[in-house]
Amino acid sequence: MNKNWIFARPAPAGGNVVGEKPPGSASVVAPPVQPAADAPPAAWAEAVCDATDKAIATQWAHHVVGDALLAEVALRSKFSEIRLAAAQRISDKAVLRRLAESSKDKHVHRHCSDALRASRQEGTRARRAVELAASVRGLLETTPIAINHLLEIEKELASLGKGGDETVECEALLAEARERVLQETQAQIEMRGLLASAEALMIAVRTAVEPTADQLGEWSAQHSTLVEAASAAPRWLRNVPAARNFVMTLEEVENRVIAFADAIERTVLEDERRTAAEEAELAARFAAEAADKAAAEAASNAPPRKKIDHEAIQKLLGELEAHLEEGRVVEAESASKSIDRLLGGVSPGGQVARRLQRAGAQQARLAGWARWGTDQAREQLIGVAEALLQGEPDIAERARAIPLLRREWKNLDAHGGAPQALWKKFDRALERAYKPVAEQRAIEAAANEVARAAKAAALDEWDAWHAAIAEADPKSDLRAIEGKREEITRQWRSMARAGFRDERHLRKRFDALTAKMDTQLEEARTKEFTRLKDLVAQAEALKEMADLPEAMSAAKTLQRRWKEDVPVIKLRHGDDQKFWRRFRSACDAVFARRDAEFAERDAQRAQREAERAAVVEAARQVEQKKKDKHAARFAEMAQKAAAPADAAPDVLERGKAERDTLLLDLEIALDLPTPESHAAARRARNLSRLQERFSKKASSVPLEPEAMVKKWYEIPAAEDASQASRMAAVVERLLNQRPAQASSQRPAQARSALFSSRRDSRS
Repeated sequence: MNKNWIFARPAPAGGNVVGEKPPGSASVVAPPVQPAADAPPAAWAEAVCDATDKAIATQWAHHVVGDALLAEVALRSKFSEIRLAAAQRISDKAVLRRLAESSKDKHVHRHCSDALRASRQEGTRARRAVELAASVRGLLETTPIAINHLLEIEKELASLGKGGDETVECEALLAEARERVLQETQAQIEMRGLLASAEALMIAVRTAVEPTADQLGEWSAQHSTLVEAASAAPRWLRNVPAARNFVMTLEEVENRVIAFADAIERTVLEDERRTAAEEAELAARFAAEAADKAAAEAASNAPPRKKIDHEAIQKLLGELEAHLEEGRVVEAESASKSIDRLLGGVSPGGQVARRLQRAGAQQARLAGWARWGTDQAREQLIGVAEALLQGEPDIAERARAIPLLRREWKNLDAHGGAPQALWKKFDRALERAYKPVAEQRAIEAAANEVARAAKAAALDEWDAWHAAIAEADPKSDLRAIEGKREEITRQWRSMARAGFRDERHLRKRFDALTAKMDTQLEEARTKEFTRLKDLVAQAEALKEMADLPEAMSAAKTLQRRWKEDVPVIKLRHGDDQKFWRRFRSACDAVFARRDAEFAERDAQRAQREAERAAVVEAARQVEQKKKDKHAARFAEMAQKAAAPADAAPDVLERGKAERDTLLLDLEIALDLPTPESHAAARRARNLSRLQERFSKKASSVPLEPEAMVKKWYEIPAAEDASQASRMAAVVERLLNQRPAQASSQRPAQARSALFSSRRDSRS
């Protein structure tokens, strides 16, 4: 306990000292002085710190403004509730940090630590929300949006919690991104529907064996419809696997249709060549018959031949009889003509002549029947040709039926020429039936010519554009080439188809042009691929870098390069997203190391605070035990302080006076208020003490307050309620003062011991 108790503050003019009213004291204490209404906040803060009445201090605390003054109140106020309320009003983080370090009130310290921790968490949350908002903006710039990345951002934002403009902005961007995802999903569903239609068309084309021209026209129309539907889809959809499969399916359908059309065209050409050959053969036969007749007439005037090849005639005669037996009129007629050429107009005799006569009769009979059947067949063909003229003209049906009818008519001519009337009737019917077909084909030919001219002009324009941009800049504007590539592909698919031959020739030109563009784009994509791969490799190398601040700085630099370095050309969506996920994972790993260090630092700080709290609590318990021990000793003194029954009255009166003197010394030493009735005595005693202090004769050493209390109880005196109340206030002050003095020394000793033990453990 402080021994300089005689330097206590003198009592005010009124005789009492403003201070805390001791419990159980019946004396009247002057109320604390309230600052003026216009007093500065510092005066109110000082008054709150000195106030001994909690209600008054609480009322005055409302006048204290400013974080510095509130921190002063939180440190110096005599009431824990007022200290905590003042700390709760502080908003400056620096003041809160200083208050947390200097305050010994555990409630104030806990509030400041919680507020600082919440501030750090709020700052981290706001920073992370800004980063997430930037990530969402980056997602919105890509098409389509990576759903997995979007879900990761939503999950992380949900873990941050609500609040803050940054979170609101990020949630708005996420709502926009979700709307985009719905639209892109619907577009992909529609593209998959188009792919299903294209695959159904491809299956129909694949399974066809010998398709007709009508089927080819129908497939071509379906192909054009699918191309028009795909051209209306968004541009980003063309990089989706379903769109690529759709394009490949349509190309296969187109190639197969072209192949079928070429086959039909070859068949038509083959039929035309066969018809021309048959007509040539028929003309040759007629010429041969005329030559045979002329030879026969010449042979009739010539002398008979003397020698006949009977063996060859016998062989041909056997073939003639076999053909006649089986009813092959044309073959029989050919064999008969061969026999006539061998005979050379000479009439054979004997059995050969009889066999020839029988064969000729049978041949004439079969030829008559054949001519009759052929005429009937021609009448039926004329009926079919006239039936084509009935009703609405079916162009495709007529185009298919007319060549077949003409071919059948020519086949019938092998059995004999047709009457002129029947031929003219048949030919007029077919010409009338073919007129709509010719008109339709003329229209189609004109449309094909227009389509051919349009595609040729477009190809000329595209070739000129590509040559001009390549000549102007050898490296070329790759973005322009990429956009032009998509544009010309879309235009090509939307343009009308030309004829099969023209379309194939134009398609070769188009494929050559796109191949040149694809070569340039692939070279640029390879360079961009290498650039992104290098950035990812650098970011992944930072995960193992020992210097964390340098690694974080390098990671931020790489992030800026990723965002600011505009790529010459974008990679395909799959590759781009793979690199981005690897790059982001590597950067997040670097910052995760920082977060782990912060977490470890917070855990160490929390451990130190827990250790300090344990030390303080142990010191408090020790002081409490000492306080209880002192209280028990004071109680024992009070029990033994009873005056002896045989004491003289004058002795008791002297003892009472001595006790008053000791009480005054104790109140002066402990800065306790004195009743008004003893104010003059206190002043006199204070003056006497000062005189003794500075007197040359002063040789006695002043007693400690506890020794004076013990002496007070040992003095025999009559019981006095006023003295007992004043002594109770003295004892209460001593009991409360000892832990306060110890608490200012013991924690410091405990902290020094703790720090020394830590230094020893580290060493």
